[in-house]
Amino acid sequence: MSLKKQQILLAEAKKNEEAMSKTVADLKEERDSLLKQLAKSGNPQQAVRRYRKILQQYRRGKNLHAAYKAISVDRNTVVANAPIAELAIVAPQEYSKLLEGYSRQEKLQVFAKKCMDAQLLTTVEMYKKKNKLLPLMKRK
Repeated sequence: MSLKKQQILLAEAKKNEEAMSKTVADLKEERDSLLKQLAKSGNPQQAVRRYRKILQQYRRGKNLHAAYKAISVDRNTVVANAPIAELAIVAPQEYSKLLEGYSRQEKLQVFAKKCMDAQLLTTVEMYKKKNKLLPLMKRK
């Protein structure tokens, strides 16, 4: 009888080990995915490139959600970095001036804030209406 109990306990332990191994593998996969996403986000030129790819998908008739998915980027990332790309498209000279002062140690969000401060809001809105920019708005 005790041998039977030990066999049952051993079988349960093996099941738990398999479940834990699967959980660990899933977590490692998620970590790697997040690291890749983080690597895609580092500098302003990549943010502009990513924005333009999404804009291209959007112009082809995809909705924003499908465009984000096609480029494998989160909506919040795009919205947070949109001022960089919008300034680069609307006022390339102004963007170039700001880009000269950018360093790798500076967070991208700080650079996005500088771009937002420098933006010509009426011009950006006009570009959005003409479908030259993504119709993004920050959620409240």
